Amino acid sequence: MRVLVIGASGYVGSRVVPAFLAIGCTVRAAARNPTALRRFWWHDQVETAQVDVTAAHTLPPAFDDVDVVVYLVHGMRSAHFRDLDLAAARTVRHAVDASPVTRVVYVSGFVPECAPDALSEHLLSRWEVEQERPAPAAR
Repeated sequence: MRVLVIGASGYVGSRVVPAFLAIGCTVRAAARNPTALRRFWWHDQVETAQVDVTAAHTLPPAFDDVDVVVYLVHGMRSAHFRDLDLAAARTVRHAVDASPVTRVVYVSGFVPECAPDALSEHLLSRWEVEQERPAPAAR
């Protein structure tokens, strides 16, 4: 299985990559700055890709010949993080719809079962990104 990990340089991504390697997957680790991946012991065991989820043109080359996309991007550095997260998720969803990818894994949060307006801004953002699913016809 060929796995693309978007956000491989983050806390979760840097731990997910070795788990996929351990079970024999071919991993393409994606980050805005792929040189940041050199700090991890596994950097020479993966393919790397420069991906900016806010720039659609960076996605198709990374999705080439990939079965699974693991999406680990959360933009908490801006006052408008909800808008940025949702726009990025839509950009990735469109790329998935146009690719041979068969599965998307998104690490959300512990979102309680309640009305969306009862959630914190942080959890609401995670829930909104969850709702961006690939088109059923594309699968």
